[in-house]
Amino acid sequence: MNKVQLSIALLSIMITGCSTVSVSNFSLIEFGTVQTKLDKLSETDDPNFTDMNDVKFEKMLSESNHIPAKLGTEFGFRFEIIGEPSGEYITVECAGTHPDLTNPHNGQSFSSYRYTDKYVIGRTVYYGFSFDEEWEIAPGTWILSIFYKEEKMLEKEFHVYIP
Repeated sequence: MNKVQLSIALLSIMITGCSTVSVSNFSLIEFGTVQTKLDKLSETDDPNFTDMNDVKFEKMLSESNHIPAKLGTEFGFRFEIIGEPSGEYITVECAGTHPDLTNPHNGQSFSSYRYTDKYVIGRTVYYGFSFDEEWEIAPGTWILSIFYKEEKMLEKEFHVYIP
């Protein structure tokens, strides 16, 4: 066997031995107002949003899709990614639609956002939004969605109201 044939044979063995990722479902566990803590701070492409891997879920405060429009309120959902191999990271797209918001720091208005993040198969994870600044608070319908390979895997609608 020459070097080229040996290289091809080794490459074939390596490719065959690699595990393939298979995702079958995203299972909703709970949703509502939550308490989280910021574990660390990563740099993101969008300064308006925090990397969700930095946010650690602490506890569910109220299981409801009716969310009070108050500074400091956090809401979202916990879910599990069902698939193989367990422990493998996958890239997902996190998306949100909401009433029109205007960032007073840069004057930009927007009613949706979308960014990529990495979550772990087989682990319970959290995705949500928090009203950290007054300008982020807007009553109305807020929809949080998770996409995997451009397919919507999970979506939850929240109704933000003035208490």
